[in-house]
Amino acid sequence: MQAHLITAVMLAIALGLAVALPPLDVDRALAEKLLDVDQVEPVALTRPDDAGGLPAFRSGDRVVLFFDQVGVQGPIRGAIVIDADRITRLVLLRSSEGLDHTALSGGSIQESFRGQTAKPPLIVEAVSGATISSQKLTDAVSARLKLWQALAP
Repeated sequence: MQAHLITAVMLAIALGLAVALPPLDVDRALAEKLLDVDQVEPVALTRPDDAGGLPAFRSGDRVVLFFDQVGVQGPIRGAIVIDADRITRLVLLRSSEGLDHTALSGGSIQESFRGQTAKPPLIVEAVSGATISSQKLTDAVSARLKLWQALAP
């Protein structure tokens, strides 16, 4: 009986905390980490055909744009870091492309985006053996940059 009472109290506390506290904004926290700042400002990048309304955050002239893409073997999710209209970093958060599911995680494809002007279309050298996956990644980044150029304040 006492164990059931303790369990009920713990569940009530957990439910109360879940209702009272706002959920952790993982994208915001990651944007703050990528920009190395304490606080970022959300940027609305939505229009009727922007399914999902993916997040974007700003701190001064620096911006983090998140993107999603359906890859050959599953979803590709990542973030583009832009500083003064140049891509400074591309971070892959999720990808299972390639036979060993690591085709896009080697770093060379991410490095090929660095320094490019943040204006589509981007031209990036494909990863050998993952040409289609590389193109899907490039298309996702280009599409996100195109939306950023069209809707950024």
